Amino acid sequence: MSSVPAIALSGLKAAQADLDGAAHRIARLATSGVSGPDAAVAARADGTPAEAAGSVPPLASLAGDLVDQWRAQHAFAANLAVFRSSDAMMGALLDLHA
Repeated sequence: MSSVPAIALSGLKAAQADLDGAAHRIARLATSGVSGPDAAVAARADGTPAEAAGSVPPLASLAGDLVDQWRAQHAFAANLAVFRSSDAMMGALLDLHA
């Protein structure tokens, strides 16, 4: 695989992981806090730890998680566009040499 599709695929995987993490934090919003094995999932997309319940008002935490989901969705779409463009360019190049 050439470097452009590999980079786009890596970005797709990272965006999916960010989306999964934000969705997990939203699902656990009603719980008393994040601990144990879920602590690794509780990091935001920018690497900062998610706040424990009680330290941040739930609506502020929810707003941040929704923004993280929105950002992950757009990152996924952008990387998918790069992947598709790379595929189209490779197809056009092969058509020229065929």
